[in-house]
Amino acid sequence: MASIRAGQSVDPVHGQRGKQRSVHNTYFTLPVLFTMMSNHYGFTFGAKYNWLVLVTIMLAGALIRQSFVARHKALAYGKRVPWEYAVAGVVLLAGVIAVNLPPPPPPLSAADKALAASPATFAVVQGVITARCVMCHNDALAQKGVHLNSADGIAKNAQMVYQQAVLLRAMPMNNATQITETERALIGRWFTAGALTK
Repeated sequence: MASIRAGQSVDPVHGQRGKQRSVHNTYFTLPVLFTMMSNHYGFTFGAKYNWLVLVTIMLAGALIRQSFVARHKALAYGKRVPWEYAVAGVVLLAGVIAVNLPPPPPPLSAADKALAASPATFAVVQGVITARCVMCHNDALAQKGVHLNSADGIAKNAQMVYQQAVLLRAMPMNNATQITETERALIGRWFTAGALTK
């Protein structure tokens, strides 16, 4: 702009850089948005090859975005919309999900089976959550705004506890508090029975 105002010739490198950044923004908008939210999805960062998961999801996002670009161009010129990019992106995402499905839980020991067969009362579940989860989810340190140090907090976040501790097995992070499969199963039975607190 300064060159134009001064009546000088404009260096084309600035336009080239602007075009390059525009292309980057176009194709990496969806991957960047997903990466920003990925800490909510344990299968992304908890996978054995988490870097490959991220690269594949980024590629899928770029392919899906390319489908939008190609669609606009095709409609502008009255041509067939090429949906192949979107299909390829969705197939890649489905593949990532299929490969990273959580494994089935290991078989329980006789003692674990006995505990698993006992009633999943709230008092027992609260004891497990207090021992395994409250160190990071309390009034002083509420990771992700989740409070589990009260009956109300557990009830309010029951769905999240079930998803993270039972289905995904992503919490506790790196199993730092050594939650057992029996305890996960206990929380699961409590939740599927209605997550009652009394």
